[in-house]
Amino acid sequence: MASERRKYPNPPIQEAICEIHFALEEPLSPNKLEQLKPRWAAEYPNQTINEEKGVHLQMGAEGVRIDENMLGKRLICRTNDGARLAQLSGRFLAVNQLRPYPGWEEAYRDTILARLSDVESELGAMPIRRTGLRYINRIELPENPVKWENWFNFALPFPKLEKSLLSNFQMHFEQILPDEQKLVVHCVSLPQSGDLSFVILDLDVIWEGQPISSAELPHLLERVHGPHRLAFEAYITDKLRERFDKKS
Repeated sequence: MASERRKYPNPPIQEAICEIHFALEEPLSPNKLEQLKPRWAAEYPNQTINEEKGVHLQMGAEGVRIDENMLGKRLICRTNDGARLAQLSGRFLAVNQLRPYPGWEEAYRDTILARLSDVESELGAMPIRRTGLRYINRIELPENPVKWENWFNFALPFPKLEKSLLSNFQMHFEQILPDEQKLVVHCVSLPQSGDLSFVILDLDVIWEGQPISSAELPHLLERVHGPHRLAFEAYITDKLRERFDKKS
């Protein structure tokens, strides 16, 4: 069944990212970001504080103008192997898990909760106004060109022309979900290599509402995680599931 809770030996998850945005009148100061460095030093020894920049493109008679504005600082801490990150900016906490993905119940959910506990232990409790959970899946297909219906259950809006083959594509859409949530989907093809094709299926479930306390985060994390399983399983065919069931 497409909706069953499956555990794949070889999941296509390239990176999982959870962002927890705080309801703050003023962003956290650089000094407050520094307070987390000793607490994360043992687990995340590679630490830097970087400038955050916002980029705005503006079209005019003279062409494209790029405006940059400084958004503040961000503490970025990595494990020695680079597979896990904890990031704290002036307004949000991000917890990244790169491949290999250890599993939601097995590790990732508890890591998110532990990093928020670290922040609150050092800086005090902060209300949460937005939480996003994003899975970036890199899917390898043993076909070039791809016969789309072999692998995916959703159709692409390209015309069926005689003697034509699908080459590259990119699509993006947002779907409103119950309980102040939305699903953001981005799907794009990558350059082919020999007999292989590659597709990025990027799924992001976002909750945004009235500020809540951190005590409600465990329940909220389950809410934003649930639609991921349903959406991912609904998108793929049994033939693609067989590939994820094979140990790498």
